Amino acid sequence: MRSIEVGKNEADKRLDKLLGQILSLAPKSFIYKMLRKKNIKLNGKKAKGDEKLKEKDLVEIYLSEETFLKFAAPQFKNSKIHEKEDEGLKKLAQKIDLKKRIIYEDRDVIFFNKPENLLSQKAEAKDLSANELLCYYLRKKGELTQKDLLTFHPSIVNRLDRNTTGLLVYGKSLKGLQEYGEKFKNRQIDKYYLCLAEGVVEKESTISGFLKKDQSQNQVTMKVEVTPEEKKNYDYVETKVISLATNGAESLCMAKLITGKTHQIRAGFAGIGHPLLGDHKYCNEESLRKSQQVFHLSCQLLHCYQVVDQKRTITAPPPEKFYQACKKANLLKEEIEWEHGQVED
Repeated sequence: MRSIEVGKNEADKRLDKLLGQILSLAPKSFIYKMLRKKNIKLNGKKAKGDEKLKEKDLVEIYLSEETFLKFAAPQFKNSKIHEKEDEGLKKLAQKIDLKKRIIYEDRDVIFFNKPENLLSQKAEAKDLSANELLCYYLRKKGELTQKDLLTFHPSIVNRLDRNTTGLLVYGKSLKGLQEYGEKFKNRQIDKYYLCLAEGVVEKESTISGFLKKDQSQNQVTMKVEVTPEEKKNYDYVETKVISLATNGAESLCMAKLITGKTHQIRAGFAGIGHPLLGDHKYCNEESLRKSQQVFHLSCQLLHCYQVVDQKRTITAPPPEKFYQACKKANLLKEEIEWEHGQVED
């Protein structure tokens, strides 16, 4: 018999939904059959499956261990699921000074300043991503237990490319995940990016058009206009751009996302003839060579600098290489926070 106490992140969930998470390999018909036969009970009583759960409720599953393991989700079969990757996460946390990168944290959410060369979420099973890193951080603080992870996984709400730096929002609780998931979905959050682009960018402009992603190459194509036939395969995108400083050869810009699609800023700037310095996907060979030889860049200079919603404004300092490139190009701006994160309520 397995006994599972309902936690705060499972409260208000239907019993059958929770059972679907626990017995993820079992058909729904099996779960309802076990409920009818009283092999699954709620607080010691027969249940139908449509009950709304409350914190501290007790779900009791009366199955043989062999049957339970046959249908159980993978995390129920291995209580030491994190041990193999913890050593790597510990080293990564020390390398990037994890605590310094947490700009803001409360009971429901973390705002994390992601460094270069770190995935937002795993692409392959062996990857160490920001998602796993922050989960590790919460487990080490004692705020997240192995028991919690059986039915709830905190998660990144928004994503950044591996080599794009800056603010990621991480939902610590179901409330945090749902709240910020809805905000991003409904465009109730403003996101501002700093970037260093080639050439003289107009003081204020809008980049708009249509994007189509090539999944095999992880690259997008941008068009200003599309035919009615093409439209179903393209996404409309729009980015507001403010040029903060220019030296006649490069421009320091702030880009505000109106829509949010893969490589929207990178492809958009390249599309208007101002590719981001170091962007190996969208720069031409001459621009890329200049980025490498003059600024010693191996990837694009693009940083999610600020996230603004009705509750607060969070600002994350750009990485050292961004500062050095701006210094070399004589594009430093005093109002940009280069060293410390800021939180304004």
